[in-house]
Amino acid sequence: MLSLISPVLSFSFILGLAVCAIADPTVSSWKLHEKRSHIPAGWIRARKHHPSASIPLRIALTQSNIQDIEAFLYDVSHPDSHNYGHHWSPARIAAKFAPSAESIQTVRSWLTESGVEPRRVKLSPTKAWLEVTSTVEEAENLLNAEYHVYDHESGTKHIACDSYHLPEHVIPHVDFVTPTIHFDAKLRKRRQSIRDPISQPGKSGPKTTGKVQDIFHQLGNCDEQITPICLRALYGLWYEPIA
Repeated sequence: MLSLISPVLSFSFILGLAVCAIADPTVSSWKLHEKRSHIPAGWIRARKHHPSASIPLRIALTQSNIQDIEAFLYDVSHPDSHNYGHHWSPARIAAKFAPSAESIQTVRSWLTESGVEPRRVKLSPTKAWLEVTSTVEEAENLLNAEYHVYDHESGTKHIACDSYHLPEHVIPHVDFVTPTIHFDAKLRKRRQSIRDPISQPGKSGPKTTGKVQDIFHQLGNCDEQITPICLRALYGLWYEPIA
């Protein structure tokens, strides 16, 4: 009799777990989100990063209305358009392409349900990023990744992983996470001797009267200014110059 009851109870228990998993949207399988194919030239993997080290995670949320960006551009730039020349303000651009409330809530819920205290989850002013200060161990558990420290021949150090994963229900709401596979570290400049041009002895370079604005070289500034590094990370582009 017991031999007949046990299989029935076991089946009922497994079925109950399956129903709970379907009913609970937070139960989700993990999927590969991004993977790096190779280490960029000049870099070497030095060591495994210390588990207790601090790491600032920044999660780029999926933007809204990206599919309509071409229509928006033509609307203000085509001479036949009624809105020709009526260029958008930065505030309107940020509002139009801001992530949806659903994306913000889905990613925030995933973080807090994974053990991240709500006070450590910060939304950027443009609502494009969720920022979390965590340890390496916590980040590795969140992203199913393994962080290493990389050394560049210039002496620059960088933290990165080969790949990372996200829960399946979170993936549609995230463009990318940093630091992960991207090598966006600002390299140290090598000192170069400055020589006067042979054709103009005794003259230095041209004088300037103003300051040139620094170009951002970090993914951390992608919510303020779009740079080639931001575009490479967002669209998965990779360019390696041919010597």
